[in-house]
Amino acid sequence: MSEQEFLSLSNLAGAEELFNQELEKVLADILDPNKKADAVRSVTLTYTIKPNEERDTAATEIKASSKLAARTAHKSRLYVGHDGKKAVAAQDDPRQRNLDFSKPEAEEPENVTSINQKKENEKK
Repeated sequence: MSEQEFLSLSNLAGAEELFNQELEKVLADILDPNKKADAVRSVTLTYTIKPNEERDTAATEIKASSKLAARTAHKSRLYVGHDGKKAVAAQDDPRQRNLDFSKPEAEEPENVTSINQKKENEKK
């Protein structure tokens, strides 16, 4: 066999495409704000060779896989108590009063004329 006929990673059918697909996943994972920034990621190429009984040919298979970072845990708080009959839990502190942030309907004082009403009076 001449040197040009030997199999190498550069002429392995599909290896580059499979590697690039997994590398894209790793790069997207690095940019994901829900993942730990400094977690180690990896791309693995597995080339499996199964020769026949005569050892003159072999079936091959190439696989690419990636190991990505685990999702960052979401932390929260749980308030636990007892309602007199059983244990209960809530995400909001039941001791905290509910605050009403809705805007109250403001009544216009009698001595104030709105701009719209003034324009309507001028048209008449």
